[in-house]
Amino acid sequence: MHRLLLSLAVAVAGLAVPVPASASDVTPASAGLCRFGNQWVISGDWDGNGGDGIGVVDDTADGLEWFLRNDPGSGATDFHFKFGAKGDMPLVGDWDGKNGDGIAVARWANKKLQWQLRNTLSAGAPDASFSYGSDIDLPVVGDWDGKNGDSIGAWHLSGNKIEWSLRNSANAGAPTTIFSFGAKGDRAEVGDWDGKSGDGIGTSHRGTGMDWILRDKASAGSPGKSFTFGDGKTDCTLTGDWDGDGVDSVGIVRNQSGREWQLRNALSAGAPDYTFKY
Repeated sequence: MHRLLLSLAVAVAGLAVPVPASASDVTPASAGLCRFGNQWVISGDWDGNGGDGIGVVDDTADGLEWFLRNDPGSGATDFHFKFGAKGDMPLVGDWDGKNGDGIAVARWANKKLQWQLRNTLSAGAPDASFSYGSDIDLPVVGDWDGKNGDSIGAWHLSGNKIEWSLRNSANAGAPTTIFSFGAKGDRAEVGDWDGKSGDGIGTSHRGTGMDWILRDKASAGSPGKSFTFGDGKTDCTLTGDWDGDGVDSVGIVRNQSGREWQLRNALSAGAPDYTFKY
């Protein structure tokens, strides 16, 4: 999961936002998040306006360095800070139920999945630290119960199925629900696919294209939507509410003469609504 790469740099508002040198640095689907070499690609509602912006998190020798932009497009970085240690996985969630997302990191230690959450987009001490999940799990974040704020979860491959263990609170404790959804080779995805209360789940799978299977509820059952968006060989995936309409949709990122983002507002196959470099 941790690969070395040679990186280029693009000047954005005086900051060097790292860009991978080769599309071969795309991390396998098992990484759980979109990552090119040492750089994670993320999305979140940084300014609390209801729509999601974009971000890059660089895993440096000094820890995680965050570059966040409020809008889904090229332009200046709005937030730049360090939070988390080298080797941590960056996460995003609305931990306090107020306007906008906060940040988090997860790490594996002592056979446990350890979490550190921070409500503000800045360097500083975590507002909460706890363990949830084991060393075989990957973290996942979502609004499982449709109340204010995001909660936590973990997922791992059990046999040929993905097993989800979700908790309605962002703290240590027993899972609220455990179920299976997805198959070996899939990657877990989360989003509010129907614009109603709470997030649903889904998977993406690398075929010839990037195949998406989405379910409106965070539970076992049949998918509500299935389509292909992206290239299964070169792209990695992310989700977000790109147009601020209250419904999450899909996106892909690929390295094509710099990091290229392609985001689509509809949950269906088709052309991207946004294509840009950041």
